[in-house]
Amino acid sequence: MTIYNELPEDVRPYVTDFKEKEQAYQQARQSFAQKEHDVELIKNRKAETQKALKEYDTQWRQLFHENKGEMTKQMKALRTECVLAKETLEEFNNLIAVAEKDITPYQWQLGEAASQLIDAQHKLIARYATCLFNHFMQEQGKVLNAIMRFYYYSLSVNEVGVLRRNPRFFRPPKLSPVEQLYAVSAQLTIRGYVAVQRLSCYPQLLA
Repeated sequence: MTIYNELPEDVRPYVTDFKEKEQAYQQARQSFAQKEHDVELIKNRKAETQKALKEYDTQWRQLFHENKGEMTKQMKALRTECVLAKETLEEFNNLIAVAEKDITPYQWQLGEAASQLIDAQHKLIARYATCLFNHFMQEQGKVLNAIMRFYYYSLSVNEVGVLRRNPRFFRPPKLSPVEQLYAVSAQLTIRGYVAVQRLSCYPQLLA
């Protein structure tokens, strides 16, 4: 049994979509890499031609001075190579311009494929996380709810304890009869709320 078969059924379509997007991205990446390699190859050949042209020109000038300006067969051959190399460099420039223009669509395709792959990955992670959470809540939801309610009840008890230890909270130095009535009402309300929480929490925890 593969990992794919172990996944929830509603997650599998997202896995399939992710794999398709990943394959499309790899293909776009390979196509772009090939075009990029072609451009780099042309530039390297241009650099070799430039190096050869510099060597031909250096040799021709050296022979020109050694022969006191006399054009020998070797010098004529070197001059021909220089002219041919210069013309070749111009063609290399045109070829590189065309190759770099042709590579632009492949750059856009690679970027689009990468964007779709990232989007598919986010959807897969979100869906799988939702499935894991739902499964956890089905298995442990009741226990978690009981623990959270008991913890909330403990916080409520602590709040009441803090209020009780602060006599000025409900009994300021000077209270009017109406204010005293409101203070007593607030105390009774909090105590009643705590009592209700106690009755609703303990049966679930002891069940």
